[in-house]
Amino acid sequence: MNFVCGSYQVISGGKFRDYTDLDKYVMHSETDGLLLGEDASDYVSFHAVEIYQPFTGVRFRIGMVLDYGRSTPIFCSVHNTTTLVIGMNKGVELVRLDKQSVGKRIVLDTGLQHILCNGNVLVAIHELGTRIVEVPEFTEIANVSCEIVASVTLSNKEVVLVSMTEETTRIALPAT
Repeated sequence: MNFVCGSYQVISGGKFRDYTDLDKYVMHSETDGLLLGEDASDYVSFHAVEIYQPFTGVRFRIGMVLDYGRSTPIFCSVHNTTTLVIGMNKGVELVRLDKQSVGKRIVLDTGLQHILCNGNVLVAIHELGTRIVEVPEFTEIANVSCEIVASVTLSNKEVVLVSMTEETTRIALPAT
């Protein structure tokens, strides 16, 4: 995995055998590091990425501890920001790459399934609903619950959530 988030490049650091190896790679190296997910209910898989900013030489690492819900984290960059969205466990971490810190954390009711982003909103979909935040301030605009989520679609005007019982919920988005 190699992609750009603002002026930063996200480079795969790989998967690790256990917490000790991850901790050594992220927190006990010559490169600065940030470790996410230490509050996971059960330590199941361990991942890391290295962040690099060309021309400045800035590098740091982000380690992620995942629990039973996912085998890999979800990554998404937010248009025109230096915020890297990392979805894992029962939440979404909004990492400010320019500050090498978590800017905000969105906690979900159940395990994260998908993330959608259109530059105006970020939609975090979990098994029993969705949480929607406005970009770039990341202020919550909706928290919708339903029976098991079957599908979610995102347009510039609305989010459409359909449950397994075929109940449809439409969430109007703020005008851009």
